[in-house]
Amino acid sequence: MYNFGISAALKSWFDHVLRAGVTFHYTPEGPVGHLQGKRAIVVVTRGGFFSQSAPLHDKDAQEPHIWAMLRFVGITDVTFIRAEKLVFGTEGIDDARTEMAALAA
Repeated sequence: MYNFGISAALKSWFDHVLRAGVTFHYTPEGPVGHLQGKRAIVVVTRGGFFSQSAPLHDKDAQEPHIWAMLRFVGITDVTFIRAEKLVFGTEGIDDARTEMAALAA
């Protein structure tokens, strides 16, 4: 997380991936993504605590932005793995590793 949102590098990656006629197309009813049926696993890192029950949740512009970009290209099966509270130590990384291991099982 960079200033509550995504990094410029990730924004640039989305700018390259979201291509009219390639990963989505426009219809009179609106855009249609070409990646339906695909799954995304997104690992995010944060110095603070921004999950749904956290006091800073309303400041999280990272996950909503990623969600919007993935849905735009048709990916709706999205799992977020969060390594949070990293400013306080490595517990958040350990928790994220546990979540990743559970997904692989």
